Amino acid sequence: MNAFTSSDWTAYPFATRNEKDYFGLLDVYLDAVFFPKLDPLSFAQEGHRFEYDGDILKIKWIVYNEMKWVYADHHQRIYEDIKMTLHPVTTYHHDSGGNPRDIPDLTYEDFKQFHAEHYHPTNATFMTFGNIAPERIQERFEERVLWEFSHGHKILPRDEKRLAAREEHIFHYPNQADAECYVHISVLLDRITETSKYLETSLVLSYLTDHAGSPLTQWLDEHPKVIAPSPLMGIDDSGREIRVTIGAIVANREDTESVKNDLEKFIEKLTSLQPTREEYQSLLDKLELRLLDRANGSSYPLGLEYMLTMIGHAMHDGDITASLDLSWATTKLSERVANPEFWSANIDRIWNNNAHYVINIHLPDPAMNERESQREQSYINQVETMLTLEEKNGIIEQSKKLKQLQETKESLDVLPTLT
Repeated sequence: MNAFTSSDWTAYPFATRNEKDYFGLLDVYLDAVFFPKLDPLSFAQEGHRFEYDGDILKIKWIVYNEMKWVYADHHQRIYEDIKMTLHPVTTYHHDSGGNPRDIPDLTYEDFKQFHAEHYHPTNATFMTFGNIAPERIQERFEERVLWEFSHGHKILPRDEKRLAAREEHIFHYPNQADAECYVHISVLLDRITETSKYLETSLVLSYLTDHAGSPLTQWLDEHPKVIAPSPLMGIDDSGREIRVTIGAIVANREDTESVKNDLEKFIEKLTSLQPTREEYQSLLDKLELRLLDRANGSSYPLGLEYMLTMIGHAMHDGDITASLDLSWATTKLSERVANPEFWSANIDRIWNNNAHYVINIHLPDPAMNERESQREQSYINQVETMLTLEEKNGIIEQSKKLKQLQETKESLDVLPTLT
């Protein structure tokens, strides 16, 4: 049993080899997902709340602390900045886990409304894998969930509003002053459901970055001002449209401008490269092997790997069946690479003729953590000055109820047991 969240979906997978346990777990998950209690005290405990520690007002929350821990990883922070600049309008502008700066703005009423709008069968995709007849499982869906709902409004992420011109941003991240800097060039491309374009992009990135002798990897390794290629380089297919990022870790902040210029010149000259037929074939063989050998190429169980492969197409009205068998696409790709214009056309499509192209430079800032702590305290002080006596008493009363709830032993008899 698990749950995990991507940029525009949350999955609730479970698995067992016992049929009785399977239907028991299915009932638990269907009830928890579609008919949760959404108790205000649970929101206060899991989400966020104000609480007095003596006379001092503090913010306490599980999710907030989790996300502060996530943002302590500067690669995760940089990734969110890149995503934000590539997506000025759509849902991907925001961190789906919640930026610690914004989490306190979520109210209990907002939380309930979001669940009512989004956690509806119209917006759900049910995926099963195994040897139980699908009809039996679908009957359970109907009995436990579907009959309770009328047809809802399907919510789909929108295509991003395209940038009119290239942009450049400078960000800071918390670290000592002499820590490394980062230079990234990121672009937004086609929808993830456009399989042919996705595979073409994957082939180009593989040729440029697959190993130490690949052109971009070697260029970054040999650049005198670059420490190493960025760990954020690659294709990101976690949203509606494909994101591609290349970049470098730079030792000194005064070198970031020259590395950026050199990287752009490198991109401009990529059209002069021409992979050989043998190199293309090697890349195609690796791609086909990765697509076919899902069981050994993933850390997930095979069924879950298939589901994760399909989910992007399911969420964005793609061809779910075709996403499992891409032999047709790789065959066509093999034919297209024979065209002498294939390479230069894709370099132009991905970078040279793409206005949705963003440069992000990240510099270390030793005072950033302190400023963020001060901003949090300033927010708490502002809230406290606006609290009425009744609201202050409400906070104290909520804390008492929450403490009582936490100390109450739950009855294990209500939980389903596994055989």
